[in-house]
Amino acid sequence: MVLKPLSTCNTYHNQPLSTTYHLTSSPTTINHTLPQFTTILQVAAVVVVLVASLVKADPEVYEPVYKPEPLPYYFDYSVHDDYKKTDFGQHEKSDGKALYGTYWVDLPDGRKQRVDYTADHYKGYVAKVSYYGKAKHPKYYGPPVTFKHQGYGYH
Repeated sequence: MVLKPLSTCNTYHNQPLSTTYHLTSSPTTINHTLPQFTTILQVAAVVVVLVASLVKADPEVYEPVYKPEPLPYYFDYSVHDDYKKTDFGQHEKSDGKALYGTYWVDLPDGRKQRVDYTADHYKGYVAKVSYYGKAKHPKYYGPPVTFKHQGYGYH
């Protein structure tokens, strides 16, 4: 069976473009309107997209969701610079349930501050702060450092 167009009708201003087809082996006539056909294709495309999204969003197997267990770790860093006279750092480790650590810093007055800490979900953050050395203050302080306003900026 071969479809042969009998007539094509073009009209203006929102009128459908239609083509009448005739089957060569049968005397029936098929009247097909182009906008109706594109509307059917659009609806079919929307249905396919909706079905695909539902299949993807709804897995076949439901498994319980568990929070992942915290992993143990060890973290360490330190900076020691003789030229700038800086010395600070931190050591930290975790067994997955609690956190243990130490950090230290050289203070401007010559002392060293050290903080030993633990943290968990039961006691929270517990720190023990200690200082080593004796504070040294200069006998003479120079004049205060002041800066003149340059006339730009917000204030």
